[in-house]
Amino acid sequence: MENGYSSFKEIDDRLRLLQLKRDIDRESIKLHVNRTKAALNPLQLMGGFRGKLQTVLLTFAITKMKNIFQR
Repeated sequence: MENGYSSFKEIDDRLRLLQLKRDIDRESIKLHVNRTKAALNPLQLMGGFRGKLQTVLLTFAITKMKNIFQR
């Protein structure tokens, strides 16, 4: 893939554009890494676990109450 450049200014503009794209990609990767770190934080994981535990316990309690009142 060859590009025909007619001046050094075109080459400089193209290099600057590629540098900016690389900087944007680098910042995007940093953002994704930080979001992943935040999602894998033990407090976040426990929050999800706590919600599931509450659902299971609530289901268990409702089932037990249902059995008591059906007698």
